[in-house]
Amino acid sequence: MDIVPKETFWQLQLNDNEVEKILKNGVNVLCGTLKSTIYLPGKLSGDEAIYLIKQWKEMNGEDESTSNLTNLLRTGQVGAVTVHLDVRPSVVSMLFFHGNYYSLWDGQSIWVDKMSFSPLHFDCHIPNAISAMFGKLVELSNAIGAKRIGWIFNEETKKNFYEIMENIGAINMTKQEDWHIYRSNKSEFSEYLTTTGIII
Repeated sequence: MDIVPKETFWQLQLNDNEVEKILKNGVNVLCGTLKSTIYLPGKLSGDEAIYLIKQWKEMNGEDESTSNLTNLLRTGQVGAVTVHLDVRPSVVSMLFFHGNYYSLWDGQSIWVDKMSFSPLHFDCHIPNAISAMFGKLVELSNAIGAKRIGWIFNEETKKNFYEIMENIGAINMTKQEDWHIYRSNKSEFSEYLTTTGIII
């Protein structure tokens, strides 16, 4: 099991004052007019799931995670937020999230599973798109009583991501509290269980 050095754990903590401020004033928008749409887990039609997968493939290509994502959408385990320009339907950014994420410390929270941005729109629209996506998640958090939104992201792949995240009030937990991201594959996990004598 190894630390993933370039990924950080981010968290948006939603106390009552912060939620009220965001719902009243919105999140900072820097340029352009964008429209965001939220697709709730378990409420997507078959056509909506197909549309979301198509948009994801256009931004990221076909990979092994696409079939897993398709399954999660069809079984109602994840929802999505998309952002597109008001004047044309091309998607600027999208994310997929779990709305029923629980922890002993936080209670119910929202966990962002995947996030993607169109490279064509990055310079001007991505700060706005991130604000629009997380604005939708804050609205959902308020509706379901969730107090945190968490995600892991490799911000080295996108310029200014750190500043954009701080602009929406997110906290870099890796930097602030020295949290680290660990990854292991199935064989490493099985080996660990065998050597410790844990039986599942």
